[in-house]
Amino acid sequence: MNIKDIHDKTEVKRTRSTNLAQLTKLYKELEKNLISYENVEHVKQLYSKLCERFEQFKLPHLQCLDLCTQSEVIANLEVNYERCHENFVEFRDRFSQYIASEKSHEEETPEESDTVSIDSHLSSRSSVSSQSRLRSAKAKRLIAELKLRKLSEHHEQEREQHELDRAQIEIKFRQQVFNQRSELEEANLEESVWQEAVEEDEHFANITELYS
Repeated sequence: MNIKDIHDKTEVKRTRSTNLAQLTKLYKELEKNLISYENVEHVKQLYSKLCERFEQFKLPHLQCLDLCTQSEVIANLEVNYERCHENFVEFRDRFSQYIASEKSHEEETPEESDTVSIDSHLSSRSSVSSQSRLRSAKAKRLIAELKLRKLSEHHEQEREQHELDRAQIEIKFRQQVFNQRSELEEANLEESVWQEAVEEDEHFANITELYS
C-alpha cells in the first residue's frame, strides 16, 4: 500500500467516524423529543437531518469496505453498519408512528391523549424491539456465513498453494535427476572414448614391438 492509499484510507475512516458520531447525536435528540407532541416541527427537522446524515454515512462505509483487505475487519464493519441500520429503521418506524399518533392526539381529550400516548409508545417499542432482534439475528447469521466462506476460501487457497509447492518440488526433483543422468551419460561417453584411445595405443605399441 503506497502513501496515497494510506492517506485515502485514513481520510475515509475519519469521514465515516464523523458521520457516525453525528448520527448518534441525532438519535439522542430524537429520543428526547419523541416523548411529547410539543415540538412536532422540530422532530420533523431532526428526522430529515437523520435521513440525510444516514445517506452521507453510507458512502464512506462502502469506501472503507473497498479499501480494507482483512476479512475480520470487514466483518466488524458489516456488523457495525447493520447496527446503525437497525437504529435508523427503529427511529424511522417510531417517527412514522409518532406522526400518525400526533394527528389523532389533537382530537382527543387530555386524559385520553395521555393514555393513548403511553400505550402507543409501549406498543411501538415492543414492535421495534422484536424487529431489531430479528435484524440482529440475521446480521449474526450473515457474519457467520461470511466467516465460514472466508475460512473455506483460505483453506482452499492453502490447499492449492500446497499442491503448487508439491508440483514445483516434483519438477525441481525431476530436473535434478535429468541433469544427473545427463552428466552420467556424458561421463560414460567420455570414459568410453578414452578407453578406445587406450586400447588403440596399446595395440599400436604391440605392433611396434613386434616389428622392432
